[in-house]
Amino acid sequence: MGLLFTKHLSEATLGVWEITEPLHELVQDTVLTPEEAKAFQNLKAPQRKKQWLSYRHIIPHLKPHLNRSGILYDAYGKPYPKDRSAFLSVSHAGKFSAMIASKTKHVGIDIECMHPRIHKISVKFLSENEKSWLGPDPGLESLYLVWGAKESLYKLHGKGQLVFSEHLHTEPFVYSGSGEFWGQILNAGKVTRYQLHYETIDDYILVYTMSA
Repeated sequence: MGLLFTKHLSEATLGVWEITEPLHELVQDTVLTPEEAKAFQNLKAPQRKKQWLSYRHIIPHLKPHLNRSGILYDAYGKPYPKDRSAFLSVSHAGKFSAMIASKTKHVGIDIECMHPRIHKISVKFLSENEKSWLGPDPGLESLYLVWGAKESLYKLHGKGQLVFSEHLHTEPFVYSGSGEFWGQILNAGKVTRYQLHYETIDDYILVYTMSA
């Protein structure tokens, strides 16, 4: 199917790609820099290769336009354009890949396919306060909103050293398919709030944010 949709925000643009193409077609249609070609050769799983290639196809649909200088990754795994022309964040899960870009704001994005197994691991990423307001039997969508928020905030921070249950927090929300809610990064004794946005796509949840 290719590009599923783009969304233009005040100072950022995001796109979601639905991966329906065979791997050989994505390879033929993607021009890689030498650095990217080397990184691509190190990928083993075919699905991972498709995801990795597909979010590069979102770049021409983002505004303000990004130069196709290639995508590199820093020591923390955070992507950035080789020419440093924008801030980037990418995510992929199953049949979707997603990218958000901004010329002026730090950004973070996460897309996840919802599965009941998250109930078993939720104790590892929920704070005590979140456990309290979510209640003893939180819904699948609510847990994935919390997880997606923390992934997005972690990527926006971009420097590692944050523990999901300690340094990343979400404020109470009511899941409604799409909307906004708030999250916080606690770092070096400072609390910074961020507005998060989300959309449900089939059985996937997309969450994204940018700095103020």
